[in-house]
Amino acid sequence: MSVPTWVHRVTQPELITMLVMSFRYALGRRSTAPSAVSDLLRTYGSVLPPWQKEQIAKDISSAIEGGLAGDTCDERTWREVRERMLGDRPPECEWCRDRKLVLDDDREVPCPKCGGQK
Repeated sequence: MSVPTWVHRVTQPELITMLVMSFRYALGRRSTAPSAVSDLLRTYGSVLPPWQKEQIAKDISSAIEGGLAGDTCDERTWREVRERMLGDRPPECEWCRDRKLVLDDDREVPCPKCGGQK
């Protein structure tokens, strides 16, 4: 079966733009948008460059820390998206990223805010 002439083939840059714009719209909404965008990112998120995934993860962390991620169910959805965007890397909170916790003997200590190893 051939593709109808009215179907537009989306380029990768266009898809990235649509994913990022959809994410920015949905973050903080209390509707079906968070789960719909989460599904889109699960399906097509692999096209995002690493820096864009890190930016999305950072935006989600900021929204959660500021209480602006939506309802509890939305926050849970965004945490899952953040984990997918970061891959195997543990999420960082703003406190961890801005302050290096290093003791005299160079051992790692957990972040006092989020409990992560830094």
